[in-house]
Amino acid sequence: MFLVDAGAESNGYASDITRTYPVNGKFNSKQAFIYDVGYEMLQHSLSQSKPGVEMEEIQIQAARIMIERFVEGGFLFGNVDELMNHDIFALFFPHGIGHFLGLDTHDVGGYPKGVERIDRPGLRYLRARRLLEPGMVVTIEPGIYFIPALLEPAFENKEVAHFLNVTKLKEYLNFGGIRIEDNIVITENGHENLTNVPKSRSDIEQFMR
Repeated sequence: MFLVDAGAESNGYASDITRTYPVNGKFNSKQAFIYDVGYEMLQHSLSQSKPGVEMEEIQIQAARIMIERFVEGGFLFGNVDELMNHDIFALFFPHGIGHFLGLDTHDVGGYPKGVERIDRPGLRYLRARRLLEPGMVVTIEPGIYFIPALLEPAFENKEVAHFLNVTKLKEYLNFGGIRIEDNIVITENGHENLTNVPKSRSDIEQFMR
């Protein structure tokens, strides 16, 4: 898997686009499962990107989708609510769902005066805690990663390990990860997606052929 985090500037304004490709042009079964979960997270997050929605709520919903699919896929054990309450999602999705775009790639304004960071794994690195409003330009970028520096200590943590299928997860320690990132502008009734780069599995494989 080859993760490309790229961008371009136009008239001084920045973009920030991520896609993840199979190097040989075709997703194998392991890659396909993880990619499809990430793609579902992205699609749901985009559907929630509209005025009046908090960015942290978009992230929580995306993380919940990942946890649900990981339980179904045998990566995790237990009840989805319990897994969310124990912040298991942060082991695989440790960064924020998105950030402001403008004159800078990570533009200012994500934390207005009086708004503090959420002291919770998986949410403390949010670059923006805002109610979305028309005219805002933001990234939406869920990701799934298998990071040994996060997972290996969790395997040894008695409070966490019983939620993890350690045997299966160890098979993914050399997987790396996937992220899919679009740039959107919030409109009066929803959003406009500014990013026209192949992102579904079928589109990527067709494009690479």
